[in-house]
Amino acid sequence: MRRREMLGALGASPLVAAAAVARDAAGDGDDPPEANHGVGVAVKSPRTACLERCERLAKLCLVIAYQLLDDMKAGRGDRDALIKLHRALVDVREFATLAATMVLRDSPFRAPACSSCAYVCDRAATIAEAATFEAKGQVIESLRECATACRDVTHMKQGQP
Repeated sequence: MRRREMLGALGASPLVAAAAVARDAAGDGDDPPEANHGVGVAVKSPRTACLERCERLAKLCLVIAYQLLDDMKAGRGDRDALIKLHRALVDVREFATLAATMVLRDSPFRAPACSSCAYVCDRAATIAEAATFEAKGQVIESLRECATACRDVTHMKQGQP
């Protein structure tokens, strides 16, 4: 099955996860050595953690953005704060998707993409703190985790082609 057909049939998530597992199994030598954290405890590489958190955040942003539209339509909450948060979450989704793509491809633009994603996540977390909505704690926590994971990837050296 061609890649385009697979993306259409399965979505990007299974391919992203498979590629990340394959890259980690290959041990390309780009990641720092991991400390022994005990038997049976799996430690993720910074790339894998970033990829997973960015993907999870992108999905969460999409769901919450639609919930915010429903809240605004029903007249719940501060309309201006919800509009500002909705716009921020739509932008975060785009940056998180871009960062995940750059990390997956080991792009030479991985560092600036992840740095930008971390910045946007921090700004969106500040905006989310000012708004009142149902999943506020989950959104802020996910934004902070994604920003941290992206910063970790930003400081990694670029892999050799």
